[in-house]
Amino acid sequence: MTIIIFIFMNTKEKIFQYIREHRTATGKELCEYFDISRQALNKHIKRLIQSGRIIKKGVTKGVTYHISQKSDHKQQLQKIEREYFLSGLQEDIVFNEISLLLNLKRKLKKNVLDIVEYGFTEMLNNSIEHSHSKICRVNVVLDNYNLNFSIRDYGIGVFYSIYDKYTLDDEYSAIGELIKGKSTTMAERHSGEGIFFSSKVADKFSLKSHNIILTFDNNKDDIFVKRTNFFKGTKVEFSISKNSNRKLSNVFSKYAPAEFDYKFAKTRV
Repeated sequence: MTIIIFIFMNTKEKIFQYIREHRTATGKELCEYFDISRQALNKHIKRLIQSGRIIKKGVTKGVTYHISQKSDHKQQLQKIEREYFLSGLQEDIVFNEISLLLNLKRKLKKNVLDIVEYGFTEMLNNSIEHSHSKICRVNVVLDNYNLNFSIRDYGIGVFYSIYDKYTLDDEYSAIGELIKGKSTTMAERHSGEGIFFSSKVADKFSLKSHNIILTFDNNKDDIFVKRTNFFKGTKVEFSISKNSNRKLSNVFSKYAPAEFDYKFAKTRV
């Protein structure tokens, strides 16, 4: 029988010590031992996995947690960084390449994969067609819990693009246009929902350009605006949980009637 004495440890460290002593543990076992909720446990487990101290094996009810070995940890975190010339680039080809390299069809649920593909191709298309940048940098990270991607170009900037198109007072005025979802610098080609819907389907979505960072946090159902030092071009950051139950079609159905009169097209800002 193993007796573990916890002295001056926070809950996360207690969980780590328990798994280390027992070699393996289930979520139910940990909840019962420490008398905590599943939600509280998941918060600590997530941090332990992301820091590389433990790993998760199995799926659904068969999940067990183990102390991480370096080789195991490397398998839990996958990262792709690419730089592309934008002239002639096709967003769907780029996504398919990344999806194949990360084996996304196997590692993401269908609804999550649909959301990631939509957000990624929409945002990369904006860089290709409207940033006036020669290159862009793409970063995709897949871990145990989330898929995150960023796309950064060195062009005119998303807020400036809207400000210039609509002769607004300043770039901050462009924020309201983006939040409404109807703004576009190519109105003849679309109804303006690409950025709008990408900001709704992600867990967290942000646009950084010039002196502005605009963040949509759908887990908190909130929008944040922050002033920052000058940043050339535009950087889009997109994050979604691998376990998300959100569906692209449901988000379209929820917002399209009021915002777009049931019209769907691609955003080009």
